[in-house]
Amino acid sequence: ARDLPAPPALAHVLRAATQAPACRTFFQDLSFAAIALNLQFTLPAPATLNTIPHMSKVHSSAILTGDIQISKGAEIGPYCVLDGTIGPITIGAGTRLMHQVSMQGPLSIGERNRIYPSSSIGYPPQDLGFDPDKAGTGCVIGDDNTFRESVSIHRAKMELPTRIGDKNYLMANSHVAHDCLVGSKCIFANNVSLGGHVEIGDGVI
Repeated sequence: ARDLPAPPALAHVLRAATQAPACRTFFQDLSFAAIALNLQFTLPAPATLNTIPHMSKVHSSAILTGDIQISKGAEIGPYCVLDGTIGPITIGAGTRLMHQVSMQGPLSIGERNRIYPSSSIGYPPQDLGFDPDKAGTGCVIGDDNTFRESVSIHRAKMELPTRIGDKNYLMANSHVAHDCLVGSKCIFANNVSLGGHVEIGDGVI
């Protein structure tokens, strides 16, 4: 067999296939010398090797790139986009991204959180002086939080991450800006918006 690069069209298909968690192991284990007229193709390396346990549910339409770790029992719904190319993303056990949720690292999310459609977490501050390609210190989110539709949470630009505690309920269109510190068991009504560097204690409604 000859060692040839894959034709461009086939290379595109193979590269896409290696991004799908359900197909990656199959394609890594398959010997290409046995297919395609006995030509030995060089398989394009996937952009990332994400850590996705078998007990997790990742929809086939979700896009995961970079350094991403998903714990057992977590669910990534349709059309979610997780960008771990700037910084790592960690999703805790039992956390559920409903669909069309967008995330960018550095980002750590704890267990049993429920994140509703169109929410955006971990993207850069709305600050003209901040380089959007800079990782910064990211976001840290605790356990058992509920983020309703179109909640946005931005990563920090200072020495400590934007942080949200446990058992908070953020209603639709709530916004937590860069470098905010939010405690636990808080409730934000629709359209509540925190500017940068705001600190909220526990139990605030």
